[in-house]
Amino acid sequence: MAPALGSLACGNLLGVDEYGERGQGGAPSSSKASSSSSSGGAAQSSTAAAGGAMASSSTGAMPKTDGMSCTDGGECASKFCVNSVCCKTACADPCQRCDQGNMSGTCQLLPAQSEPEKSCAGYKCNGKSSMCPTTCEGNGDCTLQYYCDTDLLPHQCVKRQPKGAACVKFGAASCATFFCVDGVCCDMPCMGLCMGCSKMRTGGADGSCLPTSKGVVDPNCLNASKTCDGTGKCDLM
Repeated sequence: MAPALGSLACGNLLGVDEYGERGQGGAPSSSKASSSSSSGGAAQSSTAAAGGAMASSSTGAMPKTDGMSCTDGGECASKFCVNSVCCKTACADPCQRCDQGNMSGTCQLLPAQSEPEKSCAGYKCNGKSSMCPTTCEGNGDCTLQYYCDTDLLPHQCVKRQPKGAACVKFGAASCATFFCVDGVCCDMPCMGLCMGCSKMRTGGADGSCLPTSKGVVDPNCLNASKTCDGTGKCDLM
């Protein structure tokens, strides 16, 4: 039997299709549900991303600013970790540092007569340039094992002389041992009575502090002849 007209009309009003699902006039269709679900997922994803960024910041993973302590350039926004602080620049010249006082994080010249960050072949920094100096005015411009040779023009830092080398011109400053006795670089101060450091006075090697030879004059002897006995004492005669 054919369905009644009233039944068909009722079905159309309710939006029931041939599969028994509701369309217009009923609950949301499958396309709307899908859209709602997609929007919800995007919102959740966005929230998760924001949370991740906040977590990254709170754990100290954000790049460090200039002047903050560091162990590697990768920690710094500038990518330069110099003298254990994040630095604006590479600051790689021998006479500059990046951790000086209230200017930490900015590369600054080292003061005059400062030891360089890298070897300058005997020279200290001059406070005027970030590069190694090439002249000196005095021994204070040279590092520990060098002295300023003012006989050279321009004056230059020269390596100190070894034990036994002549030191008449520049004295102890020119000796690697820091002692100049009897005109030679000596291994010790050698200040005792009837002691010497030159072969001419002791008969031994230049630079070794030894008792002076018998008969050698020592002005500090109280005997009439002012001579030594060869054992580090004044002659009794």
